[in-house]
Amino acid sequence: QDGSNSFLKNTPVEITEAEVPIRVLSYGLQPDSGGPGLHRGGLGTQMTFQVFTPNSVVTARNRDRVRFSSWGVAGGQAGATCGFTRNPGTQGAENLGNTDVVRCAPGDILTISASGPGGWGHPFDRPLQAVLRDVAQGKVSEPGARAYGVAIAGGMLDQAATTALRAAPRAEPEAISLDPARRAFEAVWSERAWDRLSVLLFALPVEWRFFMKHQTFAQVAQDAAAAADPVAAIERGFAAAAAPYPQLALRQGDAA
Repeated sequence: QDGSNSFLKNTPVEITEAEVPIRVLSYGLQPDSGGPGLHRGGLGTQMTFQVFTPNSVVTARNRDRVRFSSWGVAGGQAGATCGFTRNPGTQGAENLGNTDVVRCAPGDILTISASGPGGWGHPFDRPLQAVLRDVAQGKVSEPGARAYGVAIAGGMLDQAATTALRAAPRAEPEAISLDPARRAFEAVWSERAWDRLSVLLFALPVEWRFFMKHQTFAQVAQDAAAAADPVAAIERGFAAAAAPYPQLALRQGDAA
């Protein structure tokens, strides 16, 4: 069975527009957001709205899938990440990432997209008619259908190209399919790496730990050699982050 679509229990558009000075320009399900699979992941919602008063403040919390998407299972692919963009499609478009609170000017347009769940099973095993139905219903785009081994152009099925795509050799299906960003992150942040960071942080006063954790993250993210030796990269990053703060000098052996 295909995945359920995003959590849809929310305030009706008409009530929102009546209570706050915004206009909802579009609200619906986002095509291609569900992870491809024998059973496709559900679709994420997407809302675009415009604000009209100065210093309007928009909060968009708990969007934990901005960087890492939901994983696929048993050969299924990962779903789409969520998004948060100010004035999309303009020269001043701004990717707001995981920003929690945004102060807007009159006329600003914001698009907020939810992430999509991952798929289950290999997408090339999805029945052809199910893929064609998804495309006809706008759940999957024509380019997105190629993830299922289906070639469609101008609303027409290319049977020869589809047969060739689905006959291509397949990689051994993974029990859990992670997105590239998650794979790159875990190549550095292994259990050994987390253990070393924990030792370094617990040697600090409590009030410094959260700050120094994120400062170390930033240093490691800029270290081109981090994947080669993650523990050494964390030690370098922590030292660089602590350098401006001599009051953090550790007692001998505290973080050995």
